[in-house]
Amino acid sequence: MEYGTELFYSRARCNQIVRYDLLSGVVIGKTTLGARGHDTTRIEASSDGRYVAAGNTLGEVTVHNYDRQDAILISQGRICPSGIRALGFHRTNTRLYIAAHAGGIFELDIMRDELTALGRSSQWRCNAIASHPAGDGIAFAGLGRRIWLLGFPGSVGVMPEEPDAAPFAIAHKRNVGGGRFWCPAAMPHARLRYLDVGVGKFVRQLSFNRQGQLVVVGESRVEVWELASKPRIVARNFSGESVLANSFAAASHNGQTVVAWDEDRCSGR
Repeated sequence: MEYGTELFYSRARCNQIVRYDLLSGVVIGKTTLGARGHDTTRIEASSDGRYVAAGNTLGEVTVHNYDRQDAILISQGRICPSGIRALGFHRTNTRLYIAAHAGGIFELDIMRDELTALGRSSQWRCNAIASHPAGDGIAFAGLGRRIWLLGFPGSVGVMPEEPDAAPFAIAHKRNVGGGRFWCPAAMPHARLRYLDVGVGKFVRQLSFNRQGQLVVVGESRVEVWELASKPRIVARNFSGESVLANSFAAASHNGQTVVAWDEDRCSGR
């Protein structure tokens, strides 16, 4: 599937994902999710477009393989009693990260259909999850200006001084030199770090563009970050207006990053 040429959406109280071709302007397929009577709260496609996950107000998540025109259901289950707030695929399409509406973060092994709880019993509101397109790094953001980074290489971000304040169940580890680091107990090889951004009181959306830059949409502005050993802002929107982005897209072309969201506004550089 050509990245960025298709749109997946669902209507309120509808049990279908609609697959829409942006080039031809026609609907090319509909996928049934299950029983009617609930709202789909989140739809997330993998970076290559092969897999699409949907979460609803009942706390159910389904994962579909779109290698063919007729999607194949490959995973289905109830994750939590509350609704699903955020979804994010790992770049390999083998794992899906899930944030529940009432708190809690989970990792779903899609191939084994195994669910692991990553988060502690907190009410932290996670609105967005994004995976680095070329590595194992996963970014989580939501209430507050802090983006939590898991599994990023080197020294990207800042190591927390009080890791128990993180929304993950933390394990304390030591490297071969005796230095201490922290990671989620369920992900012993994913070091925990964070990045503070300046987009407002909470982060609404996250996305990586093809250059591996992290696009952050907050309540008051948009920032684009280069996640090198010393993260830096490479673009910022200074409009000062409220960014009511329930959904958005980030793309890059000829060195420019363009962000468009659902109020007909965009920010580019």
